[in-house]
Amino acid sequence: MPRLGTKPRPGNPRPTTTVPVSNAFDLAVDRLTDFVYVANYDPSTMAVINGRTNTVAASVPVGRHPRSVAVDQQTNTVYVTDTGAHSVSVIAGAG
Repeated sequence: MPRLGTKPRPGNPRPTTTVPVSNAFDLAVDRLTDFVYVANYDPSTMAVINGRTNTVAASVPVGRHPRSVAVDQQTNTVYVTDTGAHSVSVIAGAG
């Protein structure tokens, strides 16, 4: 296993960029729209990341302590489980 600080070699991929989010817990990718949805446990939001530009396009308030994210690509709908609120947030997807 390579140590931190080693130079990248073929077969040793490294991150090309990072996208700042708060307390990321789970994510889902919509391959049709290239948007990534990230559940931020605290402050109870869902970050919407544009996968083409690797930037945060929006921060959507959801129920308390979101944990899991799922995307229905056919309906462009995002589902977020809110464990602290005992609910599921249903959100129209981006794109």
